[in-house]
Amino acid sequence: MRIGFCSDFSEERVKFAAENGFDTIEVFCSEDGAIRPSWKKDDIKKAKDVFAKYNLWPMTVFHNDNYAAPDAAKVKQILKNAEKTMAICKEFKTNVMPINAFVHREGGIKGMIASYKKLYAPLAKMAEDNGIVVPIENCPHGGHNIAWSPEMWEIIFNEVPSKAIGLEYDPSHLVWLGVDYVSALYKFGERVYAFHAKDTEVNEEKLTWQGIMGHSWWRYRIPGWGDIDWNKIFTGLYEIGYKGDIAVEHEDPVFGGKRTDEGLRRSVNFLRDYTERQ
Repeated sequence: MRIGFCSDFSEERVKFAAENGFDTIEVFCSEDGAIRPSWKKDDIKKAKDVFAKYNLWPMTVFHNDNYAAPDAAKVKQILKNAEKTMAICKEFKTNVMPINAFVHREGGIKGMIASYKKLYAPLAKMAEDNGIVVPIENCPHGGHNIAWSPEMWEIIFNEVPSKAIGLEYDPSHLVWLGVDYVSALYKFGERVYAFHAKDTEVNEEKLTWQGIMGHSWWRYRIPGWGDIDWNKIFTGLYEIGYKGDIAVEHEDPVFGGKRTDEGLRRSVNFLRDYTERQ
């Protein structure tokens, strides 16, 4: 397992990764991002030259777009952008393109499931045809991303049974949702194609005062600084035979701002107890 972190693409970030103990990086691709689906061959070559310079290639290329856009023409364009992003994945030596599975929310859960099938069955076929896997990040995003819990994973994998669709597993969200993040990892291990290393710290005093509808009883932390049992997580990853990589998704307010890079260094140092540098 290589260790990386989530980041917009730039030579400065790739250089930082290479010089601070990281093996890889998760980069984002969007119409207004540092990497764009509309890139021409010269643009792609320039980025490849940066990765080659530091001998550090992306673990994943996250296609950051809203597949549930309200306009049908926009959705069609997003699917075209997804296929272009798949081509960029191959140029960057990866076959992993994570997404958020945003859906239309009309009609409650049944409507959301129908929306998922309509929107993501074509994406699954596209991924199969291109030799790409599409792990869905399990961040709820206020209920817009349908892949928020094991119950929903089971439903969406049944609705679109293609093995091209899987999970970008992030235990941090499951903590504050009250989900058993270890048993869920074992149950869905064969569909885990990418992994976000992020921790969650629960303030029990605030929770008992505010209840689950409160606003500040939990916060994201870098790995090892919250409540997640990382021994159990990595035992699970090894036991399920996980073949992918680990990306630190740094959203820790303590190590934010000017201390962001410190937080990343602390993260990779912590995770090195579980995997050797490659």
